Amino acid sequence: MGVSVAGGEPRLLLGIGALPSVRGNLLVHLQVTAPPRAIWRVAGRGASLRSREPEKRIASSQGEGNPAYSPDGRRIAFESDRSGVGNIWLCDSDGRNPVQLMSFERGTGTPRWSPDGHMLAFDSLEAGDWNIYVVDADGGTPRRLTPEPSQEHGGHWSRDGRLVYFQSNRSGSRQIWKTPSAGGPAVQVTRNGGSSALESWDGRYLYYTNSLVTTGIWRLPLDGGAETEVIRGPLRWSADWTLVRDGIYYAMVRRQGPRSEHTIQFFDFVSGRATEVFRQIGRSNYQHVAVSPDERWILYTEFPESQSELMLVENFR
Repeated sequence: MGVSVAGGEPRLLLGIGALPSVRGNLLVHLQVTAPPRAIWRVAGRGASLRSREPEKRIASSQGEGNPAYSPDGRRIAFESDRSGVGNIWLCDSDGRNPVQLMSFERGTGTPRWSPDGHMLAFDSLEAGDWNIYVVDADGGTPRRLTPEPSQEHGGHWSRDGRLVYFQSNRSGSRQIWKTPSAGGPAVQVTRNGGSSALESWDGRYLYYTNSLVTTGIWRLPLDGGAETEVIRGPLRWSADWTLVRDGIYYAMVRRQGPRSEHTIQFFDFVSGRATEVFRQIGRSNYQHVAVSPDERWILYTEFPESQSELMLVENFR
């Protein structure tokens, strides 16, 4: 807002950022802009060319993020604001031919493919609070899996496609729950906190983040047993990792003054060791790691840092 130095009612100053200062007919202000997030691609462990130079793959004038490869590697599901509100979109694996899957009117995201590639699970505010939905990957009417008045996020499928795991606060704290993908009562899985969860390829373990305890990745035997930490953090976000057959890809960040060192690591189940796959130094944030089925490519979301400029407006009245 601004007000004349001579007095009067304040008025909205469009395009004016923080710290405005008026002297005579001159206005000085700080303009802050945030470039839209985009989805980038970098070579993975299975790439024939070992170049680690990232390339922008999915971008528009609005925000794009949270990518997921289809099980056959031919399509990518992602969340996008390009229609004016967050919705689920699909495109080819090279980023071409984007198509909006459904048209919810409130924030929607975190798409995840069913094991057979026929369905997608996602979360949305469409019903007034965050809920888990499933929808046919070829389009159709989404079906709500969580009718309770609580906050549910991040639906992920079991390996047989019969269950969807999700984070919920319905018990009073953030825990992992599971519900039949065909619909039915949900059952609590974790007791000591849990966020984004993925079932192991053999269906024996559940891997998940647990921000209530640490910022690392934990494992829980699905036939009973103790919860144990597998990878010590800090992960910045619960979607900064993904599971493959023989290990875990995850993103890490370490501050270096005004800049940050961002890496993508691969943790090998057999050796119990992590190796670096990708490194980037910059001011942006990198999140939402996704890996193609053949591990040739890694997708991640770049959140560019806000930029600020000192602006001078002449003949301001």
